[in-house]
Amino acid sequence: MKFNDEQKEVLALLPQNVKESNELTDAAKLVLANLILWNGTDYAINEGYMYRTNKDMMKDTGIKSEMTIIAAVNKLVQLGLIERKTGQRKSASEYRLNTTKIENYTIKIDYKNENYSNKIDYKNE
Repeated sequence: MKFNDEQKEVLALLPQNVKESNELTDAAKLVLANLILWNGTDYAINEGYMYRTNKDMMKDTGIKSEMTIIAAVNKLVQLGLIERKTGQRKSASEYRLNTTKIENYTIKIDYKNENYSNKIDYKNE
């Protein structure tokens, strides 16, 4: 995934181990970075939960596919990096960061995968 300058700035919010993980897709990293950005804003008004629809996340991250957003969120939930309270169809879900897990995240690299990359590609090609 090629990142624009705004996306690169948001990705800078991620801890280094999260940035270097190949367990997370670039989309999952971008969604997580945006949730970190939104944390502490008016979005996080209900016990630390932020209200976001998939369409909101698509707009804010620049990711064009709703299925990519859904897959990224599901992976973040599966790893325990975020909590989600699913909203009704076409309404916002609630998301809360698990800051302890994010800060203590350890890199998992599949060395058997010959195409693995553990670095985010910041190059503009």
